[in-house]
Amino acid sequence: MTDDLCGHLRLKGDAAKLRGRRIGCGFGAESLTIKGEASTFLAVRRSAFGDDAPPTLTLSDGTSEVARNVDELFRGEASVVEAALDDALKLWVEYIPAPPEPRRGDVVELEPWARGGAVLPRDADLAVDAAADGLVRVTWTPAPPAEPWQCNVTLPRPAVRVARRDSWADALARPAAALRDTEAGRRLAPVADDVATALAPAVAASRLAWRSVAAAATAAARGDGAAPGPYS
Repeated sequence: MTDDLCGHLRLKGDAAKLRGRRIGCGFGAESLTIKGEASTFLAVRRSAFGDDAPPTLTLSDGTSEVARNVDELFRGEASVVEAALDDALKLWVEYIPAPPEPRRGDVVELEPWARGGAVLPRDADLAVDAAADGLVRVTWTPAPPAEPWQCNVTLPRPAVRVARRDSWADALARPAAALRDTEAGRRLAPVADDVATALAPAVAASRLAWRSVAAAATAAARGDGAAPGPYS
């Protein structure tokens, strides 16, 4: 079910007002019970979004129940919304997309709630041109018979997920693959295969080292005092 996971709704409330209360929360088929925690994460799955009305966040304490539409979080129109069960209890809700974060060169797909627009094609690769400040600019080239001009549109971060990310090794492999299709490439293929075999351990070691450096940098940036999240 990992591929079905879009992200999480983070529910935050006043710890003093939550103490001693049990609050049931639901979104689609996912549910949990808040038992005094000031911050809780509720999974959001793609399977919850069908052709019918989008799912709502439900809150219940056994006596009363409310439903809160949180579409503005998915559309990027708000970063936080308020959900109140009663006058004494209010929760602040934000949406946290599942990693990885889009970056230039990635190919992305639209999330279920972002599909259906007339502008974006259904069968073209959407390549990330830029990603910053909660926005992602994607580009594509229309299929014939349309003019082969590059199109682009800027979308809110929650609208997309990373479908494919090429490593530096993949980027180097593309021109090498094209060279193999030429006469000169076919002649050099045996030599290239021997070189690739010889370099394979070094390439694997460099990838592992880079992952370790990236993980250490992320941990340092997050800091020891950062609040834990669903992807920590």
